[in-house]
Amino acid sequence: IPRLSRCRMYRFLDQQEAVSPKALQETLLQKFLKKDLVASLQQMGKKVAKATTVDQLFCLFCDELRKIPSNNRDPYVLKYLIKTRKPSKQWLQQQCVHYNLKKTGKVAELHVRLVVELLTGALEPKYKELIKQKQKKEDSVWVTLNYQEQACRNPERFCHEWKASSKADTLFELKCKRAEGYQLKAAAEKVDLATERVAPFCSSWNGEGDHLPRYVLVSAQRQLVTQRKKILEADLQEQVNAIRKKQEEAKKEEDQAQEEEKQRILSHLRSGTPQPWSIVGEWLVKTETGIHKYGTEETIQFGEGHWAEFSFGFIEGVLKLQQLPTQQNRVVDFLWRGKEIGTGEIKFQESPGYLEFSEDGFELEGCIEAFGDITFTGYLSVENYGTSVDGWDQYSEAAWEAARVARWRH
Repeated sequence: IPRLSRCRMYRFLDQQEAVSPKALQETLLQKFLKKDLVASLQQMGKKVAKATTVDQLFCLFCDELRKIPSNNRDPYVLKYLIKTRKPSKQWLQQQCVHYNLKKTGKVAELHVRLVVELLTGALEPKYKELIKQKQKKEDSVWVTLNYQEQACRNPERFCHEWKASSKADTLFELKCKRAEGYQLKAAAEKVDLATERVAPFCSSWNGEGDHLPRYVLVSAQRQLVTQRKKILEADLQEQVNAIRKKQEEAKKEEDQAQEEEKQRILSHLRSGTPQPWSIVGEWLVKTETGIHKYGTEETIQFGEGHWAEFSFGFIEGVLKLQQLPTQQNRVVDFLWRGKEIGTGEIKFQESPGYLEFSEDGFELEGCIEAFGDITFTGYLSVENYGTSVDGWDQYSEAAWEAARVARWRH
C-alpha cells in the first residue's frame, strides 16, 4: 500500500485509546480497508467505480500488486496470498492462529484480515519474536550435536561455522549413504571451501556397491582434500574388486549348476523312448546379453501350431512362426509382439527374429530384434507342456492405445 495510506493508518492507531489488539484490528478493517484500496488503485492509475465492493477492490489490488516487487514484513505468506486468488479456508485459519488473529468469518474476511495485517506491518514484532524463539530452540539443540550430526542437520550453518573456526585448516570427513552428502558439498562450495565427494567406482546395475559408504571432504586446504580423496578412492576400489570377485565366483557356481541340470534333463530325454520330432513344450532360455539379471525366468513355451509365448526378463509376448520347423528344415523365422515388463508399454509393431533347432529337437539357438539384436540359447525342459497359445491380439495397436489412456488417467 502506498506510503501516504500507511501513514494515515499509523496516525489513526496512535490516536486510539488503549484497546485490545483484536478490537483495534476489527476497527482498522471496517474503517480503512476500502479507503486504502481505493486510494492505492487510484495511485496505480486505475479508475474505481463507487459501487465496487471490498472483495472486488481487493482482487483488483492483488492483480496490480503482482506487477511490482514485493516489499513487506512477511514476504512468503503475502506472496502466497497475492498469487492465490482463492486460498483454502483451513490454510487461512491456520495462518490467523499462527499470528494470533481472529480465525472466524468467511474466506474473504480471513483473506483480507491477514493481508491487511501483513501490509501494515502490525505483525512485525510478533514475527520477530517467533523467529527469535525458533532460533533459540535450534541453538539449544545445535550445541548438543557432534560435527557429523551438525553437517547433516544444517549443512549451510555448519560450513559457515567451520570456515570461521580454528578448525578451517583441518579436514572434515562426512561418512554418508548413497543419496546423502550433496547438500553439504553444495554448501561448502558456496563459502569457498575446498570440497570433494568420494564414491565407489562401480556399476549400479546390479547393486554391487549400494552398501559401500560415500564420503564428503571439506577443508580450507585443497591439498588435504586431494590427498585424502586418493586414499579413500583406493580403499573403496579394493572393496569393489572383492565384491566383484565374490559375485563372479557365485556366478560360476550358478552357471555350473545350471549346466549340470541341463545335461541331466537332456540325458533323460535322449535315453527315453523315441518320440515323433516335436518342439511342443517349455524351453528354458539363456540370453547372451545378461538380461537374466532382471531376476525373472526366461522361457519359451511352444504350443500346437505356429504360436509360442516367451518371457526374456525385460520383455514378454507372443511369437508367430512363419513356418513349422521339421527335422529336415530346422531353421524358422518368426515375428513377435509383446510388452516391456518394467513399464508395461505394449510393442504392437511386428519385429523379426529366427530360431534354429538341433537335429534331435532338444536344443535351440536364436536371435530376436528387441532394442537391438539379442541372441539366446535354450533347451527343452518339459515335453508337451502347452497345447494352444492365443495372445496375439492382446498386443494390438488398440490395446496399446487403451493402455496409454489408462496410464494418463492414473
